[in-house]
Amino acid sequence: MYGPLTDIIPGSDKLRTKLVGVDTQGYAYAFWGNQTGFAYDPTRVDENNLPQSFDDLTTWVKEHKQQFGVNDPNKGGAGNAFIQRAIYYASGNNDVYFQNEMDKSVIPTWSKTWEWFEGNQDNIVITASNADSLTRINDGEISMAPAWEDHLAVCRKKARSRNVLNSIFQNSVCQVAVTSS
Repeated sequence: MYGPLTDIIPGSDKLRTKLVGVDTQGYAYAFWGNQTGFAYDPTRVDENNLPQSFDDLTTWVKEHKQQFGVNDPNKGGAGNAFIQRAIYYASGNNDVYFQNEMDKSVIPTWSKTWEWFEGNQDNIVITASNADSLTRINDGEISMAPAWEDHLAVCRKKARSRNVLNSIFQNSVCQVAVTSS
């Protein structure tokens, strides 16, 4: 058996071997295989006006009432990922969320996130699932929603998106716009 991987993979000293208190001792790395971004309808949202920050998104949501959908986090990972990012941004970009163990002292700051959702409850549509969000964009009911990048790729490949769905994939490091062909 090989290992630990930290002795084999160059640059692995920058990768996490601890996650939620579990130390893999270098035999495994913490990672998330899906990226979450925003799916949007380019006939209704100008690519040049896509939100580029959480503040931009807040403004966009207020200016485009009932055009932003977020799926129930119990029925789709994109909704869960959106809430996680909202917690990070609304609570003050706290880097404690990127540590190996959870610092419970930051939990009270999460109330700012729930205040954000309460303050925008009339502006946001709660969808049933990741697929429901994409269907509602395709049907013109909403214009933008968090979505898994692989789900969008499958929709495009199967031509179910009618070349309407575009996506902007965003994580804490980079943004890449992908348009329909």
